[in-house]
Amino acid sequence: MGNSSGLSSRQFGMLTAIAVTALVLTVVNIGAANANAKQRQDFIERQLFITQSVKLRRVGAELVKTVAQVATQTQDQQLTDLLGKFGITFKTAPVGQADSAGLYDE
Repeated sequence: MGNSSGLSSRQFGMLTAIAVTALVLTVVNIGAANANAKQRQDFIERQLFITQSVKLRRVGAELVKTVAQVATQTQDQQLTDLLGKFGITFKTAPVGQADSAGLYDE
């Protein structure tokens, strides 16, 4: 193999193999880093979704409670039926209690 570096062909072959191995490992490392960054981004997005879902659940519960109270106070059967379609039932509290509707999820 006419190399002028003073290396034997065995040394040249080993150095070439090491260089190729280093190049392959570099490419694999870059691919793994990109995959890791993608997984991190997916995790952050799922975490944000969960956090927002918890907040929206609280808002939804308050909304349902308010609608049930209005349905009770106005004796609105349409609102009662609408809540019932979503499995939400309630009954009026005895006179004198602060809450006018007790909600039951079924």
